Amino acid sequence: MNTPGAAPRPDRGRGAGASRDRVSTPRGLLSAALLASGVLVVVLATTAWAVRVLFSDSVATLQQIGWIPVPLVLTAMLLGLGMVAGGGAIAFRVWAKRLVVGGAALLLVVAVEHLSTRWGWVGGCSDPIRIVHWNAASPKPEAAAVQQVELARREWDILVVSNDATLFGRWFAHRWEDGPGGEAWTVRRAGPFALVTSLPVLESRLAIASRDIWLGVFRVELPIAGGREVVIHALDLPSDPTLPRAALLADLRRRLDDLQLPEPDLVLGDLNLDAGSAALAAAYPDLLSAFEQAGDGYAASYPRNLPLWQTDQTMVAADLPICRYRFIDLGFGTHRAQELSLERSGDARR
Repeated sequence: MNTPGAAPRPDRGRGAGASRDRVSTPRGLLSAALLASGVLVVVLATTAWAVRVLFSDSVATLQQIGWIPVPLVLTAMLLGLGMVAGGGAIAFRVWAKRLVVGGAALLLVVAVEHLSTRWGWVGGCSDPIRIVHWNAASPKPEAAAVQQVELARREWDILVVSNDATLFGRWFAHRWEDGPGGEAWTVRRAGPFALVTSLPVLESRLAIASRDIWLGVFRVELPIAGGREVVIHALDLPSDPTLPRAALLADLRRRLDDLQLPEPDLVLGDLNLDAGSAALAAAYPDLLSAFEQAGDGYAASYPRNLPLWQTDQTMVAADLPICRYRFIDLGFGTHRAQELSLERSGDARR
């Protein structure tokens, strides 16, 4: 009961009733549907990201989700948040604001967690040794001739090429006798891999040649802190996304143990694995992701014109003085190249 002269108490059910009235209108029903759809899109996108982070490729039935490009997940989350904001503008203003704020915070977490957003790395290299890997994807002879000329113009100390086909065949070998500074270049082949360098090459051989796994082993002497032998594994894995990655990499580990190969200092190649692969970490437990250590720029290599996946990867030994790792666009081919820089003095700048 209201006392005389006092202001009347507000009807507590009036706001809720007004909200129900707004929802019951055609525009309100459309708003509710848009809001619900937006929430569903955000939930699905978040689930895809969470599965990728928590399980990676360790579970065969879930590894397909890991192939969903994170930029696509972020786009879906933005779209979903827009739908939530638009749908809640009419009947669910308070809830819509809370969902948008929470969703925006989650989107920021996804973007930061995703390796490909690590821009502007603050480290640097004072006197780098550059190691470049590129998947040539078996170019035709006429394309290989042009690509050789372009590759020779770039600055690198070691160039490793996967699926080079005719790129470094005998027909073109004479083009690589002298480097830009007049130094002699060595071209070594190991199955589908080629290594070009002016540094001493101590070993090159094809260690594994199977339907699903190709592995070339190179041993090179690097001018790091007076000289250091480095074992490089050039690895190529199949692109079929349905192959269970955990089983494939476990098979690779068994083969490495059976062959009793020395543990590598570098593993690089077109691995056709998702970034942060749990299967790759299990196969090479003593190595670290080069991009996690010194990544600089957008971490995706395929396809070259619009890279969405980090199929090309490099793993490094913890004691290698890595000072920079990035992907570079050579201007041709279907893959971007990956460039690893090591500090010649031996001092890492991580």
